[in-house]
Amino acid sequence: MRMNPWRPITRLAWLPLTLSFAACGHLSAIRPPPATTAPQIQTPAQAKEPCPLYRLPPNPTKAELDAGYEIRGGQILTCDGRRQLAVDTHEQEHELEAKAAALAERRRRPWWKLW
Repeated sequence: MRMNPWRPITRLAWLPLTLSFAACGHLSAIRPPPATTAPQIQTPAQAKEPCPLYRLPPNPTKAELDAGYEIRGGQILTCDGRRQLAVDTHEQEHELEAKAAALAERRRRPWWKLW
């Protein structure tokens, strides 16, 4: 009885393929678990401080009104800078959360899916 010459070769070819699939199932034990939470950014202390506003005294004079407008204008600019700092921090935190979510999604995707 004659043996097919390709039979031993096919068995040798299937062995590495089978072992590679078996190893892929155990890679999850080797690979570190994905981060479940995104990094947090600390809001700067300047953004948390309340904005003081100048109040006019009762029965103000014209000089007190002029000084009050100048002082209050500077305080509003400072407060707006603090608000912008808080908004920028918040946006950066959301960008980091989006990147962390995309990375976690990529890690959950099977290795044979490219997109």
